[in-house]
Amino acid sequence: MKGNIKIHKSVKYVAAIFSVLSILIIQSCIDAITTVEEPESARAGEMITLKFKVNITSNALGDIDPTNLYVGFLVPRSWNATRGNNTTISYTSSIGNGRFVLLDNSVKVPNSAFPDLSYPEYLKTIYRAGNNFIDDHEWIVYKSDKQYVLKSGQSIQPTITIQTKVGPQALSTKFAYFATYNGAGAGQGGDDSKVYLSTSCFDVIGGTGDFIDFCTKPLANASPLAASDKDLLTFDFDNDLLPTKLTGINDVYLCLEATTTDNRVITKCGGDDASKLKLIANDEYRLVIYPRTYFALTKNENLKQIRYLVINKDGSKRAGKRGGEEPFVYKFTPCN
Repeated sequence: MKGNIKIHKSVKYVAAIFSVLSILIIQSCIDAITTVEEPESARAGEMITLKFKVNITSNALGDIDPTNLYVGFLVPRSWNATRGNNTTISYTSSIGNGRFVLLDNSVKVPNSAFPDLSYPEYLKTIYRAGNNFIDDHEWIVYKSDKQYVLKSGQSIQPTITIQTKVGPQALSTKFAYFATYNGAGAGQGGDDSKVYLSTSCFDVIGGTGDFIDFCTKPLANASPLAASDKDLLTFDFDNDLLPTKLTGINDVYLCLEATTTDNRVITKCGGDDASKLKLIANDEYRLVIYPRTYFALTKNENLKQIRYLVINKDGSKRAGKRGGEEPFVYKFTPCN
């Protein structure tokens, strides 16, 4: 004989309250990032203005709790955007105006697949360098200095104004933007947050150093862009980007010529397993090396640059800049 299962009224009451609270929490939404305004270019060292709007709506049954708005943006690492007064962010809205302060990296992303990551770490993990093809960027996240309260059915559209200093490097890049609120998860494309990845290139005029084109996919590149010979170095090669002598060849290798700070030249161009690039996607190849070990440096030696080509096993076919035989060049950054 089956027993009757009874649910106590208090349990039903708690369940009902929990359901209502869930609705209150879930139905406060970041709807969209809109009306993005970006300059096309600026001179190195100038302050630029980036603007966008955040659509926020409350569909909850009552007023939402006091909430801080979080916004973030993506810029080249060489800009040092959080240093000193390099960046200021403000907002205007129908319920008040104010500014943003830098969010401490101890604040973690709740209700996400990576709850132990800070917001910049989370964004870098999920969205990497946005629509840039070379990853030497950083996400920076700020929070509003005041909290806001929305009534049921109320919508606001704060305008976010970012003023940030252009770095010294000659480059072309694409920005990206993020919006969420404290206590929310950071689900990709969910109601708690929104990300806007710009498709427009921004050019730095009059910058120093070799020009870096983050906007255009390179035939080959080495990353990170700023590293010493004590850092892991990743080489990537796209064998389908443009026609080269290596088109259709599956076994490709690096031919490297490293130069030390005292001008000793070390060549590694043997078409062996140590120099073979590994297939990671359709016609895209990668090899990661530790330079000090790879080039067998002595304790007192340091590298200043590597010139490299991508070759077939016997070296008879080569691909360099623009698919020709001019080597790619990677320059190391000395340790401080």
